[in-house]
Amino acid sequence: MVAAKKRREPEPVPPIEFEGMRYEAPLAGSLYGYQQDGGIVIARNLANNTLAWSQRIYENEYESDIEEDKQDVFIAKMILTADNAALLIENEHGVEFRLNLCDRSALRITPND
Repeated sequence: MVAAKKRREPEPVPPIEFEGMRYEAPLAGSLYGYQQDGGIVIARNLANNTLAWSQRIYENEYESDIEEDKQDVFIAKMILTADNAALLIENEHGVEFRLNLCDRSALRITPND
């Protein structure tokens, strides 16, 4: 019998604290009402650690014949832009996104294949 390969746990992404908020890339999207794991950013109020908002940055597309947890794509890097207006986010596949911190719009900035 061949053992099933397990997916390696993704490296944690350090949170970013700025102007009273902490921005995090949680692994479990289901904790925040999403039907996917990975690809989510949350914002917490530093004063009381309450959740201010959550935002899906990209949608994970799942093939039906493969276990979903093996298809999850997680955020690998997150940095604050020089103008402090957005987060630059890169996922495990090297695809980059920009999350506007004012209106929470997420834009893919890596060209499509």
